[in-house]
Amino acid sequence: MIQSGVIYGQEECLRKRIAEVKTWIDEAKTVMSVRSNIQKLKDVISKADSIKADLTVEMEPIKLKIKETREWILRVRKTVPIHKKTRRSIPAEKLDLDRIKGLLEDAPVHDENNELQHMFDVVETAEEWLGRVRESLASGSIATLNKLKSLSHEGSEMPVSMEEQAYLSAEISARDWAERAQVALEEIASFEVLKTLQEEARVLRLELLPSLQHTWKVEQEKIIIERVEEIEKWILDVVILLGPQVSTDVFCSLADFKDSIPLTQVSHEKQFVSVLESLINTNKEDLRGRISDFIPPLEKIVLECKELDSSLSKLLDTLALEVKQQRGEGRHGDLEASLDTTASAGVEKESRITMQVLKTRLEQVDELPLKIECGEKIRVRIYL
Repeated sequence: MIQSGVIYGQEECLRKRIAEVKTWIDEAKTVMSVRSNIQKLKDVISKADSIKADLTVEMEPIKLKIKETREWILRVRKTVPIHKKTRRSIPAEKLDLDRIKGLLEDAPVHDENNELQHMFDVVETAEEWLGRVRESLASGSIATLNKLKSLSHEGSEMPVSMEEQAYLSAEISARDWAERAQVALEEIASFEVLKTLQEEARVLRLELLPSLQHTWKVEQEKIIIERVEEIEKWILDVVILLGPQVSTDVFCSLADFKDSIPLTQVSHEKQFVSVLESLINTNKEDLRGRISDFIPPLEKIVLECKELDSSLSKLLDTLALEVKQQRGEGRHGDLEASLDTTASAGVEKESRITMQVLKTRLEQVDELPLKIECGEKIRVRIYL
């Protein structure tokens, strides 16, 4: 073939077009190899359209990346909507910070649009806040309660949720609990208030940072546990003394009374009313103040016992006097000796107060949860 050295116009045009295609392919590879923004991808597609060559196959990956980018932006908009603060704005559900970071890592392009920039700002602000929270929690009591509350308020304004928000809230609640517990101890709070504080402390411990759950110990909790145990022992002593049925009425204000006291396992044997009086008049001043809510119904029981005991005492005095009169004695003698004399002489048959009356009064005595002295004297008189 003879080479003339002459370049025809069509050949020059073809070489130029091939050069354009090669330049475009190099640019397309560069754009696809890095996280370029979406506008650069569109510019590459636009250039391809201006080249008089079929680049359909080569443009397909770029178009796919543009499509993926648009879909990703749509997910971002749904996940992290940008709200303008208005009076009617409804707080959006907070997104986990780690999920936002995952979205940023999955971004197919590095675009400078509002959504992406907003996400970067959120992450940056949140991580700066996290640093201050972790530092405050690690410092223990050095961080003031007001500082922790300020951090908590700041975190509540962020559109993301973080594990540390819950820990911070728990730390604030724990500090608040300690203050309320101290007031309760100083004011000699009731048993139910102490029980509530004890349960709150148990729940709070579970909400604290795992590293703090076993180390969070406050003096108030120790004292409250001691007070609660002391009162529960006192309550159990009352239950054993009065029996389950009467005790249930006395302690009806306690929501978990039946669950906390094993009523079915309580052994009940009647004691004299003086035993209950000693429980009521405990010499422990702190305990006396905390059981004050239970004292009125117990005092009512004591009063009922004493009133019946007084009535029976008069009855027995009358019976003794009649016995003496029938024997012709004018002076007062010992009551029990008189009763014994009556039994031996058969005077009771002639007494105006019959044995049936004594039995009826003894039935009243047996209805009491406690023993009374005159009631036991009548029992001895009847069954001797």
